[in-house]
Amino acid sequence: MRLALCILLLLLAHSTRAATYYVSSGGDDGNPGTYASPFATLQAGFNVVSAGDTVVLLAGTYSADATTAANGTVLYPITILGSNAPVVTGSVTLQNSYYVVKDVSWQCANPAFTGRINFSTTNCHDNLILSNRWSAIYNGINFGGDSPQWTNGCHNNTVRGCVLSNCIDQEMISWAGYSNTVEQCLLVDSHGWDALRVFGARHIIRSNTFNNISTDGGNPNHCDTIQTFSNNGEECHEIVFEQNTLTNCNAQLGNLEDTNTNNAVHDIVFRNNLFIGGEMQMNVCAPRTMFYNNTWVGCGSSTIVAFRNDRGGSAGSQFYNNILFGCGSPATSANQGIIGDMDNAGEDHDYNFYAGPSGETKSISEGHGINGGFPGLVSTNSPYDPHLQSGSVCIGAGMNLSSLFTVDKDGKPRGSMWDIGAYQYATPAPITLRATTLRVGQIISR
Repeated sequence: MRLALCILLLLLAHSTRAATYYVSSGGDDGNPGTYASPFATLQAGFNVVSAGDTVVLLAGTYSADATTAANGTVLYPITILGSNAPVVTGSVTLQNSYYVVKDVSWQCANPAFTGRINFSTTNCHDNLILSNRWSAIYNGINFGGDSPQWTNGCHNNTVRGCVLSNCIDQEMISWAGYSNTVEQCLLVDSHGWDALRVFGARHIIRSNTFNNISTDGGNPNHCDTIQTFSNNGEECHEIVFEQNTLTNCNAQLGNLEDTNTNNAVHDIVFRNNLFIGGEMQMNVCAPRTMFYNNTWVGCGSSTIVAFRNDRGGSAGSQFYNNILFGCGSPATSANQGIIGDMDNAGEDHDYNFYAGPSGETKSISEGHGINGGFPGLVSTNSPYDPHLQSGSVCIGAGMNLSSLFTVDKDGKPRGSMWDIGAYQYATPAPITLRATTLRVGQIISR
């Protein structure tokens, strides 16, 4: 009881000391940073804050670069809060920990690499970027790190609920360090640039929406939704890409290659994702790249996933419980809209559904797969709804992968009888009528 009282008193004492500073484009860094006399730059705010403090960025445009100087704590983060849509055209570097950056807009201006957040150094961890918006992107978010890129970089940082649109150069998000997460974000209109260029380890890319990540006639750059390689000592491993939705993306879904064949790119997992329209081809030259319970509908690539034996190869990769429906160009062809040969050591594919748009069979054979017919999705035309409907042949036809993950794209438990595809079918709960209420009651071996 006394300990709890002491902790409460300490918390209350700290809360009374927490300060709020203000920054305005019409302010002056010689001011005290009050609402009546605000600073002019974010750097002036960074220079004075301590754990628990808040810097309010008022409406205006801010072109000066800024770098953090102090750490927050897990109980008392330092908060950067946008008020009335401020726009940052400078570059902000987070080299410290426990910051929350919320409701700020970012826009690239000359020179390059402006209007962005740069996570820097191993001391940069446990920061949260929440509900920010980027436009005119030139590498809008950079998870930084030095070689080796996952042990000497930022870590445990999260970007959540943000919008990144209109990429004008470089990739939208670049990654190094380890255990960084991007989730519940919208990435749209890449104009021929990559959405994600991923290095480092143990990152999570979850529940995001990608739209119009596409090539551009005026941009000769090779464009992917996700790309990684090991040309110059880079490494990328233990990456999870899950519960994402990609629509109308004419870029490649991805290009993963262990370029120097030194086991630097490996163990990348794609699970519970939805790929609708566009091309969506994936080139896999990285060992142990796994595809579990994904759904492709109406994608135009002839080979949806190409498992290759060059540039590192794809040995040990797996392709289980996926739906590929109406894919290819033409989609009616038996040789279109399927996966490439899996003839490297330890590769395997099974328990998948393949069919053309009118139920055509495909030139692929599996011991437990379903070839031809209809997957029983709620809607395979725009607006698409790839949930399974009652009676679907995919219900209960999947391989149990509960040792690896346990939920579907919606977060519903998969239970013991696994369905094929991104969504697990759930029997509607019974409706009970009452007098006054209505109540709606690792690697798999086989």
